[in-house]
Amino acid sequence: MKPSIIYGYHPLREALRADKLSLDSIYIAKQLKEEGKRTKEILSLAYMKGIPVKRIEKRELSKMTGVLTHQGFAAKIEPFIYTELNEILAQSSPLTLLALDSIMDPQNLGAVIRSSHCMGMKGILLPTHRAAHITPTVIKASAGAVFHTLIAKVINLAHTLDIVKRKGLWVYGLSMDGTIPLFKTDLPDNLVLVVGGEEKGIRPVIRKRCDELLFIPMFGRIESLNLSAACSVAFYEIVRQRELKC
Repeated sequence: MKPSIIYGYHPLREALRADKLSLDSIYIAKQLKEEGKRTKEILSLAYMKGIPVKRIEKRELSKMTGVLTHQGFAAKIEPFIYTELNEILAQSSPLTLLALDSIMDPQNLGAVIRSSHCMGMKGILLPTHRAAHITPTVIKASAGAVFHTLIAKVINLAHTLDIVKRKGLWVYGLSMDGTIPLFKTDLPDNLVLVVGGEEKGIRPVIRKRCDELLFIPMFGRIESLNLSAACSVAFYEIVRQRELKC
């Protein structure tokens, strides 16, 4: 597979800080001053890892990345390496995972990955089919969090949930038409939170695998949060309950 192009200051910084990642070359716009804080940091990290840096015109960066939001930074990077499911399940308890069912929007996927990393989720299960995967757009939207997150690509999400349940994890779905309020649920330490796609939510075949279907109470006229906001609320509730048990 050919290397990908990532762009943006935060994604590049996190790529340089990641342990299991290979960057071929780094490109910085000539218009950025070498003494600038961000430029100095990228140059320092690149020097420590022995990665060559090329200064090119901003218009060349735009052509290379295909966007205008590169912030003057880009890099050639080896294709994203997904984690094996067994490696994710081998982590110590408490083991909290996120399963994404048919999330198609790259911006949503990136935002959810960023939130899951910040809230200490230990892995993400991502279907092979009918779902967005890790692309430069997702990397940018995650602010580079993909480089610090274990993400498994699974062929059959329903079968995978059966596997994790046999491993002792509970499966809780988050849905507008759930039956139990999120804040009134005693969440187990080891669980998989299932979140459905932007339009149709959790598919019926996946709902059947859920031990409980939870919902976030709404108090305004709009009936739901967007995907990444709803996930952030659920992640924080998981952390809050865990902290209370300590």
